[in-house]
Amino acid sequence: MDPVTISVNDFFARWKQLGEGNIDEAQSVINMPFLKTDQAGVQWLRSVVGGVGFALINGADPEPDNIVGVGIVSSEGGRFGCLVRAEPKKDHGMTRFTVRSTNADIAKVALANIAMIVDSNKYSPLPQFTVRGIDYADETDLVNALAGHDAVLSLIGDDDQCAKQVALVNAASKAGVKYFVPSEFGTDLTDPSNGSLPVFAPKYSLRQAIEASNLGYIYVVTGCFADHFLQKYFTWHLGNPSMVVPGDGTAKNSYITRMDVAKYTVAILKRADEFRNTTVRVTADTLSFNDWIEKVERASGKKVAVTTLPIEDIKAAIDADINMTGGQTTISDQFRLMFGEGICRIDCGENKLDNDKFPDIIPVSIDELVQYNFD
Repeated sequence: MDPVTISVNDFFARWKQLGEGNIDEAQSVINMPFLKTDQAGVQWLRSVVGGVGFALINGADPEPDNIVGVGIVSSEGGRFGCLVRAEPKKDHGMTRFTVRSTNADIAKVALANIAMIVDSNKYSPLPQFTVRGIDYADETDLVNALAGHDAVLSLIGDDDQCAKQVALVNAASKAGVKYFVPSEFGTDLTDPSNGSLPVFAPKYSLRQAIEASNLGYIYVVTGCFADHFLQKYFTWHLGNPSMVVPGDGTAKNSYITRMDVAKYTVAILKRADEFRNTTVRVTADTLSFNDWIEKVERASGKKVAVTTLPIEDIKAAIDADINMTGGQTTISDQFRLMFGEGICRIDCGENKLDNDKFPDIIPVSIDELVQYNFD
């Protein structure tokens, strides 16, 4: 990324323009407890954002601790503008990072680069790693890249995630890798209710490939990403609080922040032999839509305007789309159905949580996360 300096007015005009569709935006709230006690914490954050390649626009944000920056990413596909805004909250020990770009993938990568550097320990040294490009269609290249490693942790999340991960599985097996942790997280695929939803078909195919290989595997199941939930994609509008609720809002689902997902995943990998060929279920809280609405109302001091969407209508739209496209144009409806029927709850039936196996990890409070959005 190359830094680009623009005026304060130009920054916020462009920020607003990119945010209107909320398509090419990536956002994450990162737990940073050192902000509560370390006066140099915000300055360190500035160095992180600038170090990634953004030009910092000083004095652009009315909140003096907030950090904004601009960069340009050049690739074979062209040149893409990229804007960042970091909003540290010292009292909460958290920072919300929002990246907007003219390309959705670049927004995600830029945010991932920031998140990789920022961790709860602040100055602790990063483990050694090598960044290299990969051709997923070139098995020899993949095998060479994976040779000598004990485990593959896949974080692939694009539209072609199944094909790419199957390629990783095949290459990992040939490279002598011991463990494969797929990009699972989220919903528990052992719940039979998920079987009919097309959105999960790639994950079932991937599991078949993993279990047919000679690799050990660990499925990390966490529930929904709480720090991504209060978004327009899920029909939340927090400025003048409103929400579209699937069903009656009483079905409960599991929620956790992505930072806590990372902490649990690292802890699981450190004990890989113990969890070989198992599903590990960890989460932070179990909440219904009505629970979320209550928390938002308490944090904002405003009444949330609620519109209900009958489950029958959601199922009808999904069924019609399955007949037409195989379910490719109703992904958002499939997520609504999951929320509306509690499919995203991971501690159902005989499936118990494994949080007690990691007593040193204390997940971020959902109340604190919600309050953050209104402070």
